[in-house]
Formats: sequence, C-alpha cells, structure tokens
Amino acid sequence: MKGLRPVSIKEIIRKLVGDVKIEYKEARPGDYEGKIVSSDKAKRELGWQPRVDIEEGIKRYIDWYKSHIGK
Repeated sequence: MKGLRPVSIKEIIRKLVGDVKIEYKEARPGDYEGKIVSSDKAKRELGWQPRVDIEEGIKRYIDWYKSHIGK
C-alpha cells in the first residue's frame, strides 16, 4: 500500500470521478460529522490489516457500481 497520510473522502472522489459538484446542506440531527479513522486497533488487537488502501477500495466500489447499478 502507499505511504500513509491523512486523506479526505472528497479528495479521493474528486481524483477518481473528476470535479463533481458537491452540494452542502444544513446538518440534521444524527448526521455524520466526520472522524479521523485508522485500522491500527484492528491490527493490534485482531492481527487484521487492509489489503488495499481507502483510495483503491473506493475506486473498486465506483467501478462495481458503474457496472451493476449505474447503467
């Protein structure tokens, strides 16, 4: 996997899909506020590591979506 660095989902989507319009709406109760996430605890406690980084995982999902749903 590539070197680790902070990355936003918006950054990955723009890289993979292009400069898509993102609409921002007023937050609703219970909306996701965003978090910094890491797989370190899963590795430490379960011995699990991801096989692909988040960018590759999102790319694979976009490709799958286009071939199955987005027709």
